Amino acid sequence: MSFHGIRRERVTPWKRAPKAHRPDVERESMNNKPKRRRFYLYPQNRHLDAYTNRAALTVSRSVVSLESYSGEEMIFQCSGTIVDSVDTCNIILTTASLLRCSTNRNSVVDNIKVIVHLFDGRSFDGHIESYDFHYNIAAIKIQLDTLLPVASLAYLNDSIVIDPSQLQGSEKKSFQLRPHSNSFDLFPGVSIIALGRLNRKPYDIMAAPGEFSQSRPPWLGMEVTNLYAANLELLERIIPKLPDVLKGVIVEEVVPGSSAESAGVKHNDVIVHFGGTRIHSFLELFENMWNNVGESMELAVIRASHDVPVHLRMVEEVTSDKLYRWPLWKE
Repeated sequence: MSFHGIRRERVTPWKRAPKAHRPDVERESMNNKPKRRRFYLYPQNRHLDAYTNRAALTVSRSVVSLESYSGEEMIFQCSGTIVDSVDTCNIILTTASLLRCSTNRNSVVDNIKVIVHLFDGRSFDGHIESYDFHYNIAAIKIQLDTLLPVASLAYLNDSIVIDPSQLQGSEKKSFQLRPHSNSFDLFPGVSIIALGRLNRKPYDIMAAPGEFSQSRPPWLGMEVTNLYAANLELLERIIPKLPDVLKGVIVEEVVPGSSAESAGVKHNDVIVHFGGTRIHSFLELFENMWNNVGESMELAVIRASHDVPVHLRMVEEVTSDKLYRWPLWKE
């Protein structure tokens, strides 16, 4: 018997048998909690394993729900994370879309009011501490007498060494997750959990498991990704020539008319230095480029056709129409 062309449902041991059909309960769920219902249309969000539940509960009390209003008109709803709590001051990190004006995308909406809902159902007025529409982040402050649970933040390290000799070692490395670690190794395929809170009572926590997938944004004048994601054929041509180049950022596409094209950056170039700084990963390049917008910077690239690095100079220009926005997922 052939099974070709038959799509089999993913089997999970955590899935429970469906309960008996109750139209009254289903109708109530549809009317009162439409967002919850849409969220649970995805089976992976309904059938969480014990490890996902345990990880989510570790930080769930630091996750809040937020709403913004202009007068009586609701502007935006989202979730946020408590990242600091000192005395009576608590800081929440969230998206700047909570504050953004619909007619002028680079300004805060007039007469804005922010409401913050905590894990225990309490609600407080939020005050804008700071925001940056370029990076689409905002800090909201709330005042209360007690300290709130704070989520630990860590630096992300998205670099992986392409070193064949590492496969020959017999030493086993310990698991990277440690309590209060200062950094976290992040690369495509790593399991992640997105957390949020519903915007209506009882402000339930929501958890969506998935995998990290690295984006390749074009606003830098080129689409780039980490060297370890390059084609094996290209890696084989580069590494024997320059065995010390085991980390870097590979250019997958150069945007026509961009400063990268004017500087001479080419497809499959591997960026290893930018502005005098050794570049190991996409996040490092991103940080260095945005910290030097408008300045003339030197970069060194590795090309399979050259035996030595090629030195170029470029000016990264950013106008208001190219300001950063979180991209929508494209299926």
